Amino acid sequence: MAGKKDRTVGTVDSLGAEKLVVTWAGSVGKETYTKADGSVLPSGVPTGGLG
Repeated sequence: MAGKKDRTVGTVDSLGAEKLVVTWAGSVGKETYTKADGSVLPSGVPTGGLG
């Protein structure tokens, strides 16, 4: 994964208190990011080496 440039150029489509939507240039396309509640890590986040 090091050296990847899939998410270097993008456009913010929308931004709210709970959600961010970005359209990335290239093959990645549109992604939606949701705010975590702060008490736990969101699912899908690599946690190797923590704790």
